[in-house]
Amino acid sequence: VIIIVILIVLKHNLVLPLTQLTQNVNDFKFDRTELFDRVDTISKRVGELDTRSDEIGLLSHSFANMRDNLRNTYFELQESEFLFSQMFEQTTTSMCLYNPDGTIYKVNNAFCKLFGVEKQVIIDAGYNVFEDQAVIDTKIVPLLREIFDEKKTQTWKINFDIDVASESTRTPTYRKGKIFLEVFGYPILNSKGGLEYVVLQHFDITKRKQMEKEKIQLEEQYRQT
Repeated sequence: VIIIVILIVLKHNLVLPLTQLTQNVNDFKFDRTELFDRVDTISKRVGELDTRSDEIGLLSHSFANMRDNLRNTYFELQESEFLFSQMFEQTTTSMCLYNPDGTIYKVNNAFCKLFGVEKQVIIDAGYNVFEDQAVIDTKIVPLLREIFDEKKTQTWKINFDIDVASESTRTPTYRKGKIFLEVFGYPILNSKGGLEYVVLQHFDITKRKQMEKEKIQLEEQYRQT
């Protein structure tokens, strides 16, 4: 009976906090202070039992190993987050992270340069890609829905009107006119398979399109001579 009571207490005091901690790790959503509070809670209880030589002591030792593995996993994920953040900010490719509702979560410097916007301005403006008239006019909303709703990857090429986008979303821009874009979109899923973010990468292909147009015009002139 005493052993059963101890096991029940052990389950309540160790397994439940550990389960919550593991969920935090899997979801990639870390409250750093709360995370280590839970690890320390487990450590304290394990420390009280780890000196025992019976099955309870062995069990607590196993929890200690799990605790250390979780802590190591946390630091590995933290390093991965840092590397992703550095890549996201320093790449010359325009990148934007969208929330599942279509609003912007984060943009990089290349995005701001390409579209002529300030980071905080476009976020504070509540820009929503599904409300952007320039996006609607190019008829790519069904492709976006495949990424957001069906969690598929997609790519497309569009002639994007920055002025229309700026006016329809009330987002001030210092760049004007139209740009040809090649866009790659893909979902980022959480551990449960749900949509966490959508990433859109933009490549300015305006010069390439202009060269293709000039080539076609020259070929047409040559045929007419």
